[in-house]
Amino acid sequence: MSFTVEEKKEFQKMIVVGVGQALEDIVLPRFDQIEAKFDKKFEEVDKKFEEVRNDISKLERKLDRLTDHQAEKLDDHETRLRLVETAVVP
Repeated sequence: MSFTVEEKKEFQKMIVVGVGQALEDIVLPRFDQIEAKFDKKFEEVDKKFEEVRNDISKLERKLDRLTDHQAEKLDDHETRLRLVETAVVP
């Protein structure tokens, strides 16, 4: 049994329409779901990244305060050592 040219064209058209409908009904909605999941994950990652940036900023400020405090202590010790050196060395 062979198909006529018209039957082949009609069969091809049915396949194309069927595949297109399957894409619209099954594949594309799944891609939309996957895209939504990625969007949600990216938002979570962005939020975590912002938290980490804030934590790093806090640590930098603490480190700055600590180094400033240590610099003040060193300046105090340097001043005291100069006083001792000038008192001991004639």
